[in-house]
Amino acid sequence: GLVLQGEWAVSEAFGLDAAVVAQDLVLGEEGAVQSRIGDLALGLRYAASGEAVQFAPYARLTLPVGPGHGARLFGVEPGVLLRILASPEVSVDAKVGVVYGNDFGDASVANLGALVGVSWRPIDALSLTLSGQTVAGLDTDFLGHVLGLGAQLSFGDLRLGLALGLGLGDDGEAALGAFSGRFVLDVGIPR
Repeated sequence: GLVLQGEWAVSEAFGLDAAVVAQDLVLGEEGAVQSRIGDLALGLRYAASGEAVQFAPYARLTLPVGPGHGARLFGVEPGVLLRILASPEVSVDAKVGVVYGNDFGDASVANLGALVGVSWRPIDALSLTLSGQTVAGLDTDFLGHVLGLGAQLSFGDLRLGLALGLGLGDDGEAALGAFSGRFVLDVGIPR
């Protein structure tokens, strides 16, 4: 899929973000490409930072805006981000959030998600990441795991990224698929 996202640092501590996902790129008959625009995610966060540790509570709202949105969920996700700067080149990131979703009908979901990633920045413009993610159903026995690899190139306020994910086990594959890929174009809006 392709993700277009932007971030705006309103102040040193307060930030806003938005992302739109173009997903399910499928080659149709006779080579025609079919694409579907996915959800719009809007987020806000408040960061409390020290030199080596950064802590940021966040909230995200997900709106199903693309075709087929009747089968998708309106979602709210409160959570916490933590970044530990182990050295100038290495950081450890952790994220814990609870996702509540509802289609304004009978379908609803409540999941707890946790992610841990280690990033290495061999040069200022390049970051390489290895991550693991777990999603557990709060109202079901769902338990999915995902292993991820990522690379990001930074050019000032513009970042280009590639992320690859591998769903582990039946629930991991159900949550993500056996394998996924994502291109990210991230634009930071200066204050």
